Amino acid sequence: MKKLIFIIFIFAIWSCESQNKNQFAEQMEIEEITWFIPLNQDTIIERIDPAQLDLKKQQLFIDVSKNSIFKRSIKNWSTTSNEEIQEQIKHFETQKSYPEIEKKWITIRKYQGEFYNYDPCDGNDFRMKVKGNALIFEELEKTIFKIEKVNFSKNEWILKSTFSPGIDLIIEKTNINNLYTLNFKSPHAEKKYYITSFDNIDKFNLIVNHCPNEKVREFDKFQDPE
Repeated sequence: MKKLIFIIFIFAIWSCESQNKNQFAEQMEIEEITWFIPLNQDTIIERIDPAQLDLKKQQLFIDVSKNSIFKRSIKNWSTTSNEEIQEQIKHFETQKSYPEIEKKWITIRKYQGEFYNYDPCDGNDFRMKVKGNALIFEELEKTIFKIEKVNFSKNEWILKSTFSPGIDLIIEKTNINNLYTLNFKSPHAEKKYYITSFDNIDKFNLIVNHCPNEKVREFDKFQDPE
C-alpha cells in the first residue's frame, strides 16, 4: 500500500498538465483499499458453538458462544509503541487529543441483513486506531500515518492525514445503534465500509473463517454500505 501511494504521488508531481491523470490516480488508490480476495462461494453459514465442531478441519460458521477462543482472539489488539510510531511519521505528538472521536475502530460486516464481526483465515479484519496525532491501520500489516486535521460535526468526523493527499477519511454515524461507516473519499471516487468502536465488539456476533491447516480464500458474500 505504501509503495502504491508513493508511486501515485510521484506520478502526480511529474504530470502537471494531467488533471485527468490525477483523477485516475485517486480512483486507483481508493480501489486498492480492498481487504479480501473475492471468491466464488455460496453456502449457508451454520450458527454453532465452536466447542461442538472438529476444529482440526476448515470451517465457516457463526460463533454463538459466550467466550470462545475465537471471540477472545478477536479482542486482542497489538500494542504500538511511541518508538514504532516515530519511525514512520515525523513530529509525533503523543499528548495530542481529539476527545470527540473514538480511539479504536474495527470493521463490521453485513451479511443477509445482519451485522457481524469477522475473523478471517489470515490476519485480522481491518482495524484503525488513533494515538496522539498518529493514525494506525492494522490488518495483515501495520501502517502508520500522521493526522493533520480533524473536523467534527454532529454526525461525522473528517480526518485529513498523510494517508494520501486529496483523500479524506470520513467516519459517519448510521441510523443503527453502534454502527458507523468509514468512507475513503476523494473528489473523484469513494469507498465505504461499516465500522464500530472497539468497545462495542461484544454487541455483534462473529463469523469465523477457520483454517487450521492451510490458507483458504476469504468469504466474499458481505454487503458494502450503499
